Amino acid sequence: MKSYRFGGLACIVLGAFGCGAAERPGDPEAMDGVRQALHDTTAVFAYVDMMSYELKFYEPSLDMEASVDLRTLPGYGSGVPLHAYITEGGHKVYVGFNGDASSPTGLAVIRVNDIFWHEHAADVELVKKLILDDPAHPHEFPAVTQVDPRQPFQPWTAQPFTQLHGPAELFSKHRLFWTVLTDDRVVTVNTSNDTLLPTQEFGDASRALHGISFNAAETRGLGAGYFYDRGYLPVFSVQADGTLASDGEIWLGTPKSHAAFVHNVEWQTNRYAFVGTMQFARTSLTPSSTEILGPSVWYVDTKVRIAKRIIKPTTDVNGAGIFRSASWVEVVGDKLFVGEEDSLDDSFGDDGYVSVFDVKDPWRPRFIKRLKPGVELPADFAVGHALAPTPDGKSVILESYPSGYVLRIGTESLLVEHVIHHDTMHSMPHGGSIVGIEEGHDSAALRTSAFGLDE
Repeated sequence: MKSYRFGGLACIVLGAFGCGAAERPGDPEAMDGVRQALHDTTAVFAYVDMMSYELKFYEPSLDMEASVDLRTLPGYGSGVPLHAYITEGGHKVYVGFNGDASSPTGLAVIRVNDIFWHEHAADVELVKKLILDDPAHPHEFPAVTQVDPRQPFQPWTAQPFTQLHGPAELFSKHRLFWTVLTDDRVVTVNTSNDTLLPTQEFGDASRALHGISFNAAETRGLGAGYFYDRGYLPVFSVQADGTLASDGEIWLGTPKSHAAFVHNVEWQTNRYAFVGTMQFARTSLTPSSTEILGPSVWYVDTKVRIAKRIIKPTTDVNGAGIFRSASWVEVVGDKLFVGEEDSLDDSFGDDGYVSVFDVKDPWRPRFIKRLKPGVELPADFAVGHALAPTPDGKSVILESYPSGYVLRIGTESLLVEHVIHHDTMHSMPHGGSIVGIEEGHDSAALRTSAFGLDE
């Protein structure tokens, strides 16, 4: 890694290339106040490498990357990056970093002046750090033990210190929300001036959430309970001042028989959403009279407050169901993509899959295929952790932090069309987000497939 300084900005470069003066952009704010577009860019997928402390940028139409070693940015410190949320036409990234015994937990606000894809270079600067917790702030997870051979306790599910997860933006309110997975806090950033607003706590409703996902109208949100026996979706209503109010819950089944452990919520319209679940069976937290339904996909009607299981578990790798834990659900057009990860049973990371379903009728999905290691996916692929659609709807990007892959999958071909493979001894790609760029500005309609119709 080499760091070059231009007018107080850090230009971080991969390889032997530099940022030549002839190619360096002018100030991103043009004379008329309109921010210039990033060079040769239609979309940017930003993610972090948790082991190398890198912020990475990927342009899916060019299949090119650029990287920034966060530790070279003056003032960043030593926080382990976990998530990257990119916004403002690709010109701003919020990096959530983990606390540990000696480092605090917080957010790094990073300005992206330009990205030079053919040089694998990014011109960035750290604007500020927002510190949430001091080092060694303890978690509040309950103790969990195994009571069913199908569902052991996996240590990765209960990290010891504060972790920020699940960024989601309310554009009309200039608010960016993160949730503290390790307790019940909802963290809010004022994106107009990048300051932390007072945290909100909603008790059990906001405990162990991997984010609150909002519908396109920005009227309500659903929380993803990312822990054992979190069998309902907490509902939040958006207030006029941009704060949230707890607004009930939607069970993934019933209190006596439900699925549990949700990584993300994918809105299809302002009313309906898809949810995948990960937990296989009962734990010590499960009441003796309660049944856990296993990994599955649910279709949620937030108007009448019901959720229906539309895809059941399967024990057959070729079966028309969910084979491993349904870690991530993403809708592109009439297709539902499900990232399946092998992370909650008694043998971590043996394999991973992507299942694809036709959801023209979302109440009755039709199984299309399951992408498998050694067939459509790389032979050593494991843990289909998270997915992100490209703005043009032609691809989905798949992350696997244990096997070091970032893959671009064609939504029509259902084949891997580009492979980024990082050295798994020194690399863990994770926590990505994507922004579409149209004439240098954010386009809410381009950001993700989660923006839909009213009903």
